[in-house]
Amino acid sequence: AASTNRCPVKGCDSRGHVNPSISQHCTLTACPAYRDRTGQPCEPDLSRVPLENRQSLQLFREAQNALASDTEQDMLAHWRMLPSEYQVEQVAIGNALLDVWYKSCLPTDLACVPVLHYCEFCLACFTQRLSLTRHSRKCACRHPPGVEVYREGQVSLFEVDGRHFRAYCQSLCRLAKFFIRHKTLVEGVEAFVFYVLTEADQTGCRLIGYFSKEKRSLLNYNLSCLLVFPNHMRKGFGFLLIDLSYRISQLEGSVGSPERPLSDAGLAAYRKYWTRALLTRLLEHQGTDISVRDLSQETGIHANDIVSTLQSLELLKYWRGEHFILADKNRLRQKLSACLSTYMRLADPACLSWRPADYLTGGTA
Repeated sequence: AASTNRCPVKGCDSRGHVNPSISQHCTLTACPAYRDRTGQPCEPDLSRVPLENRQSLQLFREAQNALASDTEQDMLAHWRMLPSEYQVEQVAIGNALLDVWYKSCLPTDLACVPVLHYCEFCLACFTQRLSLTRHSRKCACRHPPGVEVYREGQVSLFEVDGRHFRAYCQSLCRLAKFFIRHKTLVEGVEAFVFYVLTEADQTGCRLIGYFSKEKRSLLNYNLSCLLVFPNHMRKGFGFLLIDLSYRISQLEGSVGSPERPLSDAGLAAYRKYWTRALLTRLLEHQGTDISVRDLSQETGIHANDIVSTLQSLELLKYWRGEHFILADKNRLRQKLSACLSTYMRLADPACLSWRPADYLTGGTA
């Protein structure tokens, strides 16, 4: 009987103690340690459920347990990668001191101090403020490496190839992992290109955020990861990065979409951007007919994202096997006015000087 109740997760002793370093209850429904937040068993008494329903439930439970087991093992593997003396609680970037939200995969010599100090121009990392001060006196960098592809006032966007500037991109990924829960890319940056957003002052181009993109995406993803650092949030820079990713896709001659799955916050931001872009284009349209394909080609937004957005706005009707867009001007203006209540910083196309890189045109990188 003891063997039948044993949890399949390595490290779980069926009493709710999965791992001392994690200290949480087991997430497998088949395990006696599975409890809700109040400590009570989550599954009700199923003795009176018909047999055929119990068989279906068993199939569902097995699938759920397999998924939970994979998640558990991934989390345990991540914790094993972290050194036991991990102490990082803050990162200093220029004049900003930021509290970290999540743990990042760092070398042992960097993980044993409470504060990490970054050079905001070359992203060199130091454990002591004095070491950063000495480095700053000799560092000749005043902006990210790569090519400047966008400049509007003091705001610039730099295209950084992960193959040519591997150390910089790896350091950027480790820094981003402090603020993104599911950020996993640290190695293998050669397959990505990074677009780094900065704001210039008398010292140099200070880091705001970035988005990364696969050089050759089989699913036409135009954005893999997006981050605006906490000291620059709520200033519209996230929408600016999203808008730039779509404008670059249009210059490539392709229709793009962000990499799935999207987080809740990411989906909310994209849904606001899609809503504004589509409503603006529908109001500008002078003809009587416009299709989802036309909207996709003109905005660079994937057809699936257009359909889901128009459905959420109740502007898409399915009748006799076809979808029709309800483009009543007064209704569109009402929905657009509600969307404009959110501050959204968008790119100026005249300030974008991007051109296809060698890896897109077929040349040698």
